[in-house]
Formats: sequence, C-alpha cells, structure tokens
Amino acid sequence: MVKDPMPEKALTLSLEAVPENIPIARRAAVDYARACKADIHRVALAVSEAVTNVVSHGYRDRPPGPLRLRAELEDSDLVVTVADEGLGMKPKPDSQGLGMGLALIGSTAADIHLHDTDNGLSVTMRFPCAGDDD
Repeated sequence: MVKDPMPEKALTLSLEAVPENIPIARRAAVDYARACKADIHRVALAVSEAVTNVVSHGYRDRPPGPLRLRAELEDSDLVVTVADEGLGMKPKPDSQGLGMGLALIGSTAADIHLHDTDNGLSVTMRFPCAGDDD
C-alpha cells in the first residue's frame, strides 16, 4: 500500500469569495488532510460550511473579496483557517439559512476559534491526525 507523504509545508490558497470556489477550497483542504490521515469527511464538511459562510455573509452588499484558506500540521493535528476581509460577524436577519453553520463546524472539528475584527473574520478549525500507526 502506498502512503500519502506528509506535507512538508502549509497549504495556502487565495480565491475570490464566489460560489464556484467552494468546491475548490474544499478539495484542496481534503487533499491536504488525506496526508495526515485526518477524517476527510469531517474536514470537507467543516471547510464547506466555513467557505460558504464567507461567500454568503462576508461580503454582502458589496462585491466579493478575497477568501483565504490555510492548512498546516501543528503537533499531531491538522489546523485549517478560513478567512475573509469582509464585514466580520454581523447578524443577517433576512438570511435564508438556518444559522447552523458554526454549530455544524463545532460538531465536526475538535476545536474551533473565531477571530472577528473590523477587517474580516477568520475561523480556525483543528482536526486530529491519525498519524502513521499502520
């Protein structure tokens, strides 16, 4: 059996915050997660939710801006950060969604940290890696 090599450096991705880039960001995070044997289904779901939140909420009432994704290994964990330069975390009373995105991310990641500023929001998620046990 051929093992995926452990990534030697962080993955950094910068995209425009538009719907067609959601699967691109998700795929990049999953490909990176596969190397450390993190649960790729959890990573895919959490990253999809975080990126969708940027696309849906980060730049409302203005043109889409940058969406940044960073994935790196820290100790025995995969750490993924999704960030924007948008409005920060502001309520959207007319939202069509259920408002469950962050709760879903919290239920899939081992840890979640939000950093909200006037210059955007970053969501950092931590996923345990299985390592090289086999």
